[in-house]
Amino acid sequence: MRIGVLSRKERDLLAEIERAELAHQRVTERAIALKLDGQSAGFFAQSVEPAREVLERRLASYIYHERQLLEQTDSAASQKTALTSVLVLMSGLLSVGFTIILAILMTRRLSRLLSPRWPQTRGSVPRSAREAMPAPSMPQMGMSRALSARLAIAATIVVQAICPVRCARFTPIATT
Repeated sequence: MRIGVLSRKERDLLAEIERAELAHQRVTERAIALKLDGQSAGFFAQSVEPAREVLERRLASYIYHERQLLEQTDSAASQKTALTSVLVLMSGLLSVGFTIILAILMTRRLSRLLSPRWPQTRGSVPRSAREAMPAPSMPQMGMSRALSARLAIAATIVVQAICPVRCARFTPIATT
């Protein structure tokens, strides 16, 4: 038997099994005593077999009840497993989404910091004006060349690892 609190139905079923077992035991002992005294075996067929059948029915009823409990527990466990799987999948997708968003935002910020002071579309500024205006130097922007190069390379690696197709055009500006 399992250790713990039994339900009312389980206690009732076990009590019925115990009563049926005691009745079967009494009838069996009486049949053995009659047989030892030399009386006929007809009592055995009339008394012991019905008592055994009652005991078997009680045991079958208890086993059926326990199987129902097991199926309910299995069903609940399956539902919890499915819910947990969905939650794990959703958290994974959310983390990938946040990583992509952060990589894109970091790439844009780094490209603004490392690019010349011109708009992203170079066609909007005449070529002569572009060449006449010098790009800001790294010390003016508050970063050393080595740090800005490392940041640009790191951003490129992160962005291309996460979204290689969409962000393949981004390349860091040479810091030589």
